[in-house]
Amino acid sequence: MLEQAGLTIVGFSHGANISLNHARTIKNGKASISSKTAGKIADFFCIEAGLLFLPKAIKIKDPLNIPTIQKFYDENIQNDKFFTVKAKENSVTAILKEKIIYESLMDDWTRSKEIVTYVNETKKYKKYNNIFNIRSVSKALGRIYAESNLLERADLRENGKVFIYKRKQ
Repeated sequence: MLEQAGLTIVGFSHGANISLNHARTIKNGKASISSKTAGKIADFFCIEAGLLFLPKAIKIKDPLNIPTIQKFYDENIQNDKFFTVKAKENSVTAILKEKIIYESLMDDWTRSKEIVTYVNETKKYKKYNNIFNIRSVSKALGRIYAESNLLERADLRENGKVFIYKRKQ
């Protein structure tokens, strides 16, 4: 139902008024749902609580026409952590692919560490400081290199562990 409504687990937890840890354990099938929790989930999605105990998946018709979900969207649209589209927009891979790769920084060979420093020191990217670290940037660059034709890559130490990247010209 989360995917159908375009909600992240954080958004669902907030909207249904369930702790994030409990929401995660429920989603992963590692916790039973109490009648109280079922009531909260059912109220949020405007469904019968009993449906949550059936083995088949629940299909929601047009989630944005469900009053509680529409209200949740209206009240929280600015919170990037609540909605899958916004969470994706703020993913390290998406930010690199759509913005940073086109910066002059990527004209020359660049390491992950230099990109993190650039993000931290560039005013327009300050809001991304909390998600940009050497590890996340390194993984994202590897993903972009493997999945697109945007980057060139060189093995800095020739050991298959440390790479430098630059935008393809």
